[in-house]
Amino acid sequence: MKKVNIKTIAKADKTSIRTTQRKHCILLDWESKHYFSDIKEARTFLVKTNDFLTFKLFEFNEIYIEVFSHYRRAWFYLDNTQESATRAAISAIENNYKLIMDRSHWQNGPILVQNWIRQIANELNTALIIIEEMHRKRGNWAEMRVVVSSIRTRIGYLIAEVQKYPNLSN
Repeated sequence: MKKVNIKTIAKADKTSIRTTQRKHCILLDWESKHYFSDIKEARTFLVKTNDFLTFKLFEFNEIYIEVFSHYRRAWFYLDNTQESATRAAISAIENNYKLIMDRSHWQNGPILVQNWIRQIANELNTALIIIEEMHRKRGNWAEMRVVVSSIRTRIGYLIAEVQKYPNLSN
């Protein structure tokens, strides 16, 4: 099974005069550093983080399937510019998934994974905006409201959960 595989833990420097450098550090994003006194705690945190991010990618993949399905339904009504822009967004989504699976274990993997997840969300929204524009031109208000708006809301919710991790209130 494909999954996120972040491995980077900055080891503690017990000789440092700085308190934070005497702890093990996991950097999930440029603003999100997590310090641990015990290496076992840090490894446990990494396992939970990998599971969380993999689950969120599964949820994004379900949304991607829906968006792709709506794109194929709308394909007959899209002009060449809209179709090529949507195909570019779909290609970027697939590329970002591949990058996450292939490179999450790299030294800077945690930061890259966060960035690629945001790019997946942005590209999903780009494809939905194009589909929404086509529905607007054709007067398909129900499709816009029920389908496109609800999917965009779910994307926003998922990206907010990823950005708030590990400070989710469960």
